[in-house]
Amino acid sequence: MFSGDTAPSDNLVELATDADVLVHEVIDAEWVLAKFPEPRSAADESKVRHHLNSHTRVEDVGAVAERAGVHTLALSHLVPGNWPVEKWEKAGKSFSGELIVGSDLDSIPLRRW
Repeated sequence: MFSGDTAPSDNLVELATDADVLVHEVIDAEWVLAKFPEPRSAADESKVRHHLNSHTRVEDVGAVAERAGVHTLALSHLVPGNWPVEKWEKAGKSFSGELIVGSDLDSIPLRRW
């Protein structure tokens, strides 16, 4: 199951229920807030709201996968793309399955559980 760009969603959880792999985009709020420091113009405030409300934060993505009961959560479309892997591993705090922090040209095997 692929999430695309999305905030946490009950519909996504329903569609991903019991999937072997959920490939999910993720964003780090710390990066967003640093990119648009206060005081912000109205345009920059709109960008912050868009980024934080239209994407799934690293702190929340594990819970989405856990609710869906997926076996493997693969993080992709990482924003920012140059963040250290350790930042993305925070997603595993609320997820009991296998966590993969994706990188270009990765392949993820599908398994029969």
